[in-house]
Amino acid sequence: MKKVIISFLTVFLFLGVTQELTSQRNLKILNTIILDAGHGGKDPGAIGVNKSYEKDLNLKITFKVKELLENNYRDLNVILTRSDDTFIELQERGRIANESGGNLFVSIHCNSKKLDDPEEKTGFEMYILDPKRLDRHFDLTLNQNLYLSDIKRSTEDSVINTIKASSFIFSNYKYEERMAKILIKEFVKETGLTNRGIKQEPFVVLYGASMPAVLIECGFLSNQSDEAYLNSEKGQNDVANAIYKSIRFYKTEYDFENNFYR
Repeated sequence: MKKVIISFLTVFLFLGVTQELTSQRNLKILNTIILDAGHGGKDPGAIGVNKSYEKDLNLKITFKVKELLENNYRDLNVILTRSDDTFIELQERGRIANESGGNLFVSIHCNSKKLDDPEEKTGFEMYILDPKRLDRHFDLTLNQNLYLSDIKRSTEDSVINTIKASSFIFSNYKYEERMAKILIKEFVKETGLTNRGIKQEPFVVLYGASMPAVLIECGFLSNQSDEAYLNSEKGQNDVANAIYKSIRFYKTEYDFENNFYR
């Protein structure tokens, strides 16, 4: 009986210490998702061969993802950078994400090939930041986004230095890569669209968020088949399901890694 009491006390004390340590270490879970519907308002984004606007499709898909997340998680905050046809500056999207305490930033877009590109393009792409290529591609990205942002050429050097000094870009990279890989897998399963892989570019909307951030190009509106699919209820549901399931799997891994696998 004495041994039993000692064993019980040992277990009791162990559990008490474990509980205390657990409460002290401030468990880190993924509890706030930022969904960013690309473009909006005066910026239509890509315009399809049948005149569909990217900004409208982005928002429809975003609403569907939000609904899926809120229907399946009671304790998950889902924040939208825009909830209507409003133009939101790229830096403002990052500010919304950061001030909301986001753990993951998902920017939803549709693609389009360049007018002078003879190749017919189809399928989805995932974009994440690549810290090693910031210098080489910053100028291109800056030019692409000047009309959408307050960034001026005179501040280019300071912006580059700020990016270089931002350690979160490096610390978030492994999470962004993992999320992109999960998205690829789920898009293949759910949509049947062509997988164009993971690409890395320093898009303004991605480095504005101080958390893991991915940008999804759901399909090419310059491709008649892709456009028709993304305009359909089925296509939008398929894409939304792929994004929702990706977030679900990513959250499970993220929560486990940050709280139990230490």
